[in-house]
Amino acid sequence: MEWKLIRKDCDDRNSLGEIYVGDRLIGYSIEDAEREKKIPRVTAIPRGRYLVIRTPSQRFQRETLQLMDVPGFAGIRIHAGNTEEDTEGCIIPGLRRGTDAVYDSRRCVAELDKWYDAATEKKEDVWITVEGLDPEPWKLPPEIPAVDDEGGA
Repeated sequence: MEWKLIRKDCDDRNSLGEIYVGDRLIGYSIEDAEREKKIPRVTAIPRGRYLVIRTPSQRFQRETLQLMDVPGFAGIRIHAGNTEEDTEGCIIPGLRRGTDAVYDSRRCVAELDKWYDAATEKKEDVWITVEGLDPEPWKLPPEIPAVDDEGGA
């Protein structure tokens, strides 16, 4: 089963996106900011495709969905929260999105768990592809200085 997280709004604090199962919008996401160089606990995972499995979490004292083999990261999970302060590289899903937060996160995690269970009952692997609409923020071209209508700078 293929899931997708599309980062839509990224700034120096966080990355807001949408989560799809197949072509169906399931919810929204908030993560740490994308950065060229990783800063521990405040950098989003690299864009890419990752296997999702359910594993025990010492932090949450229960099983949660975990992304496997994320380059430069360990223990990346999909778990409940509201803002980038609730994550250390993990994906926080929500059914509703605000300016810098997601809401109804526990309900969205439960929905993703149901999709995961349905796939594993069919003996399907679950993969999530993390992508963005634009190039990584640090790869954007520099801004061009504005020119007035008279041709001067």
